[in-house]
Amino acid sequence: MAWLIQADERSHPVPEIRNAAGYSVLTARYTRGVQPSLQGALWGTDPGAGEELENFLERAPLARLDAQGSESLGGPFTKSEFKEAFEELARGKTPGTDGLPVEFYYTYMTKLVPKLTVIHEVVQEGGLLPDTTRETLIVSVPKPQSDILDVAAYRPLFMLNMDYKILSKVLTNRLQPHLTVLIHSDQNGLIPQHNTSSNIRRLFRVLDETPVRNHPNALVLSIDLRKVFNTLQWRYLRAVTWCMNLGPGWDKWVALLYSDARTRVRSQWCISKAFEVHRGKLPTLSNAF
Repeated sequence: MAWLIQADERSHPVPEIRNAAGYSVLTARYTRGVQPSLQGALWGTDPGAGEELENFLERAPLARLDAQGSESLGGPFTKSEFKEAFEELARGKTPGTDGLPVEFYYTYMTKLVPKLTVIHEVVQEGGLLPDTTRETLIVSVPKPQSDILDVAAYRPLFMLNMDYKILSKVLTNRLQPHLTVLIHSDQNGLIPQHNTSSNIRRLFRVLDETPVRNHPNALVLSIDLRKVFNTLQWRYLRAVTWCMNLGPGWDKWVALLYSDARTRVRSQWCISKAFEVHRGKLPTLSNAF
């Protein structure tokens, strides 16, 4: 990722960009001043979606965990869980704002695992995650063959600190055994041991059988939602997990990970002011839903 970003900056210098009014402005001025208003539009919360969200979830036939399952999700962390998370994190990834890569944590795993276990015990009893844990940096990378003067042509990449990723990995590992209960068997994307090729085979079978069974009203519909991950509101994730009965312990950890999250945007060599984030897909717990 670091190589991709550096190579992109060398080959695609962007001295200016078009603002919302259609005028070209210097990248430095846009990143530091004009861009925060757009950031609020992209990653801010939608105040009018509360009642609509509640009405939708009341009608949605969501699966629910039993009491034993929800209790297991919110129990105290163990050293073995952190050790497993250390070993499963991918190597060679770009670190967050603290500059500590996963290799650092893996090298000093025997010393860091007991400390992290104690820290999260304190947090679970009523403490707060450090501000640096929830601090992120968004790096804007242009999409291939796009207009580099258009702000919508940039893909936001979230650079998360490793302690945030480790905690998220522990929680995700806890949730994995319950996915077969919570998620329908037809859902194959982003699910371990599932493959989207199953849906393709099912589509071919339906296409073959439809003429034979004479279904005049048969319809194949392909839906692609525009910027679906950028518009994913975090309070929606919390509401869904609560309706699925994942338990107060799990809800508390999700709230700690996503509450008061602040980030900055780096475009070329300029870094914006910090702003709050209330929606968007972070490469953490969102992968589990």
